Amino acid sequence: MKNALILCLGLMAGCKSESVDSLTLGSDFPLTTKQPVQVGDVQLALTGVEDSRCPKNVQCVRAGEVVVDLALNAQQNVKMCLGDCQVVGRKTSVTQDSLEVTVNQQKYLLILKQVSPESRTEKVPNEQYQLQMQVLKK
Repeated sequence: MKNALILCLGLMAGCKSESVDSLTLGSDFPLTTKQPVQVGDVQLALTGVEDSRCPKNVQCVRAGEVVVDLALNAQQNVKMCLGDCQVVGRKTSVTQDSLEVTVNQQKYLLILKQVSPESRTEKVPNEQYQLQMQVLKK
């Protein structure tokens, strides 16, 4: 019995638990690939960024857009976009900067306010991106 208890404690110590920041509905919050957040019943995690925005000091034909992939309550993946999001020929459906979702039979509005850093001429790794978001209860 004592060995089983020691084994269980050892396994629990070796497990990586991913903590989740718990936030208030209606307040702005940062979201990174490293830290999921909980806002009411909504848990969000940043899983990817596609950035085609025109970098500063570069002349571009179009402004471009930044599309972010979010995991919603670890069950659903959604995409949100800032910029010129009405690109013809896009293979996946991308909403603009706000998206209505239903969680536990309650409607919430996800609002993507900002994506930083600004676009650069060199590729920015996903872990360096930070979103500014807000979740409202409808």
